[in-house]
Amino acid sequence: MRSERQKEQRRKYEASEKGKAAKRRHEAAYVASGGRAATEARRKGKPISEARKAARVRWAKANKEYFTADRSFRRSLERDLSELDRLTLIEAVSLARLREQSIGGKWHVDHIIPVSKGGNSTSNNLQVVPAVWNQQKSNVHTKRFIGA
Repeated sequence: MRSERQKEQRRKYEASEKGKAAKRRHEAAYVASGGRAATEARRKGKPISEARKAARVRWAKANKEYFTADRSFRRSLERDLSELDRLTLIEAVSLARLREQSIGGKWHVDHIIPVSKGGNSTSNNLQVVPAVWNQQKSNVHTKRFIGA
């Protein structure tokens, strides 16, 4: 951990011309190396060690509020659902599980308009999609999945 003094020195350096030039060089090198895609490709090629897995578990246990805050936010949205929308959500979850059993692979219940962008769990905003497609989509676009 950095001390407050070290953080202040870092902020001053980053605000200086020399610090700004260094940041531009680092960003240019990152882009030249392939950027985020290259980093993810390298990570996929390396298996995660048992020590790293254990560290992730420890972090998750120590930071439960990080996970529960997201869950409680989603639950608060689901509490205000009409009976039809609640039934639709339950059916969508059941359909995702059924597809996992019959077709295989992982399936998600996706919000067409992401929750982070104001979407909710109503019947016209839910779809069951392959997990890979949903994870690639993230909250970047609002396209409907056509294919299953």
